[in-house]
Amino acid sequence: MRRTIIITFIIFFCAVNASYAFWLWNPKTKEFTNPQWTVKDSPKAQLQFAKEVLNTGNYKNALVEFRNLLRHYPESQEASDAQFYVGECLEKMDKPYDAYLAYQKVIDKYAFNTKMDEVLQREFNIANTLADAKVKILGLDFPQYYYAITIYRKIIENSPYSKLAPLSQYKIGLVLKTSGDFAGAKKEFEKVISTYPDSEWVEASKFQLAKSASLVSLDADYDQEATKEAKDRYEEFVSTHPEAELSKEAKEEIVSLTDKEAEKDFNVGQYYEKQKTYTSAGIYYEDVISKYPKSVWAQRSLERIQVLKKEGKL
Repeated sequence: MRRTIIITFIIFFCAVNASYAFWLWNPKTKEFTNPQWTVKDSPKAQLQFAKEVLNTGNYKNALVEFRNLLRHYPESQEASDAQFYVGECLEKMDKPYDAYLAYQKVIDKYAFNTKMDEVLQREFNIANTLADAKVKILGLDFPQYYYAITIYRKIIENSPYSKLAPLSQYKIGLVLKTSGDFAGAKKEFEKVISTYPDSEWVEASKFQLAKSASLVSLDADYDQEATKEAKDRYEEFVSTHPEAELSKEAKEEIVSLTDKEAEKDFNVGQYYEKQKTYTSAGIYYEDVISKYPKSVWAQRSLERIQVLKKEGKL
């Protein structure tokens, strides 16, 4: 027992001496200060010191030092760089949305900043990360794509004529399409085409617009308009981009949608047949045979007509 007390005392004594080696009493402020972390005499010196801490990989302490510069020298030229590095520290600490907010302050607060392009690129990279990210809350995965959309929209607002603007607009469409909001995705792809007609992303947007329209049509059992719109957009894409790699896929989608149109008309015929409205059913079956003669639904329509005639219902 006595030996344990002695060892504990020695450890405590060493700890106290170690702390006093770094912390000094300041009579003026009446508090202990650590010379190692005292704010430097100039913003330039403070920035240099904070960057040195950052280079050691101690992002938490570096963050403190960059924020110290912002607090003590808010009007200095170095403040803009410090704010940028705050974002970098947060990004390194795996706090992407907080990092975005810090980067955005560089644009919002420091009109003279020289890192506009780099800030936009970093915001864009963060948005890309969040587009596919999920966080666990009570054991459940929650997507973060809505944060990504917020950042993409801010990039467009920050610099509507930059190379990242049309790409960010295109990315919004992709994120919404992936999340299942096909109608919303359509509107965003249309914005790429109308707002940035000379952009390299117009071709891809036209294809994705057709794809989104096709996915919208899946929810419309008897509404042919959505399917027709998707088919028309694919046909327009093939017509205007015959050599594009995506045209092969577009042609396959046209075949699929044509078959879908035939199936829907056949199902309408089935509906009228179940309602015992045989004349109307016959009209739809004949329409399928006429419009889609090579489809499997044409053969089935022919079989139903033959059955109805045999039963004296037509």
